[in-house]
Amino acid sequence: MGDEAAEYYDRMLVDAEWGEAFCLTFVRGLDDAALVTAFGGDPSTMLSQAELAQILDTFPYGEEPATLVVATLGEWRIGIEINGCQGNRSEVLRRAAAAGDGVALSVYRNVNGRSEFSYVRHDSTQVVIDQIRPERRTGENPGLLDEYLDGLPFGYEDDLIPEAAGLALAERLTGVRLPFDLMERDLPGAVLALVPDDLVPEGGRGLAALEHPFVQRMLAAPTCENVPAMVAFRARLIAEDAGLLGEPVISEVLAALDANREVGPELRARLRELHERVGDELGAMKAVQDIAAAAMPAEDPRDRFGTTYALRDSDRSLQAVVLRRCALRALRERPPVPAFFATSASVHGTAVGHGTPSHATPPHPAGRSTPSPAPAHSTSTHPTGQGTASPAPAHSTSTHRTPSPTPADSTSTHRTPSPTPADSTSTHPTGRDAPGHAASSSPTGRSMPSPAPAHGTSTHPTGLGTPAPAPAHSTSRHSAGPGLGSTAAYGVMAKEFASWDAEKQRAAARWLARRAFEAAGLDKLDWARPALEALDRGDPLPFPDRHAVFRLISAAALVTATTGLPLDQVGDRLTETQRAELRERIDRAPMAVITIFNTVHPDPAKALTDTFTTALETFDGRDEDLTTELRTRFGATT
Repeated sequence: MGDEAAEYYDRMLVDAEWGEAFCLTFVRGLDDAALVTAFGGDPSTMLSQAELAQILDTFPYGEEPATLVVATLGEWRIGIEINGCQGNRSEVLRRAAAAGDGVALSVYRNVNGRSEFSYVRHDSTQVVIDQIRPERRTGENPGLLDEYLDGLPFGYEDDLIPEAAGLALAERLTGVRLPFDLMERDLPGAVLALVPDDLVPEGGRGLAALEHPFVQRMLAAPTCENVPAMVAFRARLIAEDAGLLGEPVISEVLAALDANREVGPELRARLRELHERVGDELGAMKAVQDIAAAAMPAEDPRDRFGTTYALRDSDRSLQAVVLRRCALRALRERPPVPAFFATSASVHGTAVGHGTPSHATPPHPAGRSTPSPAPAHSTSTHPTGQGTASPAPAHSTSTHRTPSPTPADSTSTHRTPSPTPADSTSTHPTGRDAPGHAASSSPTGRSMPSPAPAHGTSTHPTGLGTPAPAPAHSTSRHSAGPGLGSTAAYGVMAKEFASWDAEKQRAAARWLARRAFEAAGLDKLDWARPALEALDRGDPLPFPDRHAVFRLISAAALVTATTGLPLDQVGDRLTETQRAELRERIDRAPMAVITIFNTVHPDPAKALTDTFTTALETFDGRDEDLTTELRTRFGATT
């Protein structure tokens, strides 16, 4: 016999338009205004869901600000984010707990399959449960909720959606059942400003790695004047970790960074040579890319903190994360301008600009400042800090928007930082699920990348290789244009595109979208064929909205479309070749879908550049093949 509550929530999520990507946060002992404040919103700007939807419609796809709507059920406030991730962030969940009775919990899912239940008590993340693999738990007390887990069908048990088990667990802890029509009610809400990341991730508090004198000085003075010193120290950490200190060109680049000198053309050329020479060693190649990013002048100094390389040593990894966060905190207050020649202390000298670290919240979209959270209320002495409350009516209509196919990564609360990319824990500037690679896993056993926004990808400023997408929960910004940055194929073709007439630009964009679908293995699927035919004719795409398409390329949908089997029944029925093909399809599908939507931009030149950008991402690793085909078909010059 299955769990009745989990079955109830499974039906709710299957039927709900918002069920593919959401975060629901439960807090008690506070009002709507305090919860909105804890999430980074301004209670004085609260609106109805219909008004919020009108605001979101004014933003380009993928660049909408985060929003929160609030329901009241008994003693509990439920913060609802559609395609949002703030309630899954330690910084936000702890603020919400402090504003209430000391406890907050959230159930989170994104379109790439990341699925977590988080539980915070007394300014500490007690436990985070992977709802797909419930044996994976982190936090101060991973076994805290064990007595509440009996019989809950996590991990697709009983053929139920894992988040249904998470919501059933929330019901056991709160005594509150979410009504089926929750998002159809007229709930109040607000646009959110970003709650800054902690300079030190929660899981890194008190660790010896942070006692390094330089790291201590930067934590005491996270100022713009100290950013070049942070760049230099962090680049040295990467070089040490990757075993590159013996390379003469790396030593010279690090010396230039220590002295805050510009790296000249000769050194840049040698860096490119090294990048090519270590191409068979993926880790070393990525480390060279990040060191080159640190060394190259950038329009936005935040681009110098590349996160392509995943540091293996936990101490170096934590130091790199903290220095990146200090720099991003410092740079948040200044516009993106070249900062290479900024005056600063050397890495080995005394930090300048001692003073109070900036903790300012980014400006609210409405131009208002964000109030501080309400004081914490008294804390319950129950082991979970919670009692039982009866359900009560809530109000509201959904502001659900099309989920961006982009995951958000949250800080691990495990006490020993794992070797992760240089920072996987900061938040996308919009506060919504951020573009970039996620740590989520596909049913085929491979991490699933998330696509960049429809009109541009994150830019790698190094001139080395294909740019890596910005990490989930990163503070990297969307690039201003089609952001393949230094990818040679884009640089070579961009000028030629500008010389083509509108008809040729439009035809090339449509051809690129078809090739992207073919490269992703989507062109033979039943729903894709009519879309490609409409594209060839220049007709409107036969989709009501993007959301409808991204539901068709979820891992579960692609598994079923490819095999004819539900996700939970695939098991060992696929050969290794079939699994490899399926992994390729899952990995490439999101960028292919964004490519077809890029073709409809009203400006044919913009449609072509954006479509070429995302088509190259779909062809990942085969840039030359695509460029050669494009030249052959459209007579581009060599």
